[in-house]
Amino acid sequence: MLNISERPVFIEYKSIYLKKKSGELKSVSGDLKKSVIFNSGNIVKAESNSFDEKLGVILNLLSIISDSHYEYVSGLIYSKSDELERILLSEHFITKSDLRKAKEYRTRRIAVTSFSMVGGSWEFEEYDSPGKRSSDISIPVQNIIYEGGKRDEVCDYFRSKYAFHSPEINKGSFETRGLLSIDELEFYRFLDKNRELSNREIISKGNISPNEYWRMLSVLFLLNLVQFRPRKNIDYIEDDLIALLNIKRSIEENSPEIFKILKIEKDDPVNIVKDKFKLAIEKFDPERFGSALAPEIKKTAEFVRENLKLLLKTNTLMPNNNKRKDESDRSGEVETESISNMKSSPDIENNIQPEKENVGEDENSPGEKRSEILKNAADLYERRHFDEAIPMLKDILRVKKDDFDILLLLGKCQLNVEFFTDEALRNLSRAIELKPANTEAVFFLGELFKKTKKIKKAAKCFSRVLELQPDHYMAKREIEKIKTGSIKKKKKRFFGR
Repeated sequence: MLNISERPVFIEYKSIYLKKKSGELKSVSGDLKKSVIFNSGNIVKAESNSFDEKLGVILNLLSIISDSHYEYVSGLIYSKSDELERILLSEHFITKSDLRKAKEYRTRRIAVTSFSMVGGSWEFEEYDSPGKRSSDISIPVQNIIYEGGKRDEVCDYFRSKYAFHSPEINKGSFETRGLLSIDELEFYRFLDKNRELSNREIISKGNISPNEYWRMLSVLFLLNLVQFRPRKNIDYIEDDLIALLNIKRSIEENSPEIFKILKIEKDDPVNIVKDKFKLAIEKFDPERFGSALAPEIKKTAEFVRENLKLLLKTNTLMPNNNKRKDESDRSGEVETESISNMKSSPDIENNIQPEKENVGEDENSPGEKRSEILKNAADLYERRHFDEAIPMLKDILRVKKDDFDILLLLGKCQLNVEFFTDEALRNLSRAIELKPANTEAVFFLGELFKKTKKIKKAAKCFSRVLELQPDHYMAKREIEKIKTGSIKKKKKRFFGR
């Protein structure tokens, strides 16, 4: 079996897509096992041993079976899917149409979540036809690539591997380009105009958010619309970026690893230590990283440089200014345990968030559970793990039915998953009922209407956002697109190239 860290699963998805393969892809990561079956490049079946991806759980998640019916069949959750299907159909809990919807969503979810598997292995067994293992489900693998390719694990892989390569455009097929949004098509054309630059330079030139850049570029690569070309002259700022992030973590965690990163030896004299600190302060000048690798990286560089300057100024890394009596030219030694004094300075404390104190609240209390789940779900949303966030939020919503924050985040997650469009509409609408002046809820309702081609309703939502917040950039942009009909025009010009 191939190691996932050396060749990720999503790279095989690209190969299956390009070669229209038939066969079975098996992935293992710890106790988690997934199997996805392909027929001529289409996904026809998937299995997983994850509880959240069992058919009975999916049926309840999609509200196809009620909580009481779910409890009735809960003992069969780990049974074979065929047996559970037979019982549910015979008891008239579900219809064949309901069953097909649940199986299609389950298949898609297993495939998409496999993009995030790390620290395991996988193998692909190719054969001519799935035969009896096929089903009436057929999901084009490019649809899965388009969704799964935007996950953080995928983006991080390409970011670390190709930051200093140049993108090279492939024309691709009409059907593949048709998957892209208007913003992605514009991005695709922007890449074509800047093909001689590295990805890092394109980010800087376009003042593009690095996260959004790699989300779009990862998908384009997996869909074979972009390939990467090495550059001859590479600046080695990549190594400095890695060091920058490691130093930030060391400062926040009071870790002695900072000495290793700055190449400070235990017996280095003070003047050498100071020289190394000054070199690091110069190296991590925020302006050196450009305005586009920021705002995140630039803010990190500012944080690191200011704290290094403070440590140097206050001699915090040289506790008590120890001097060896037998060496008048040396003012002390740097000891690794001195890193524990870094938070003693009030200035550093202003830059580092202190850990929350235990105020004695019961960790199992409803408020604590709600806050923890909301935080975890928000993190899953940011990493585009919508499928994992939805059931967590729905569980809380059963207890707190009119919780604005839960309704809004749940609606935003459901907006990004095909099978939850109706529920997204209900939850976003309810959130607006609770807080009519909340621009975020109104904006995402507009996004939902835009996605479902209800353009007039979308325009009303975006206009309402501008009434509440006249400087709302995204709402202005969406209104402009609707007024000019730019989506159709730009698509026509692009495909006519």
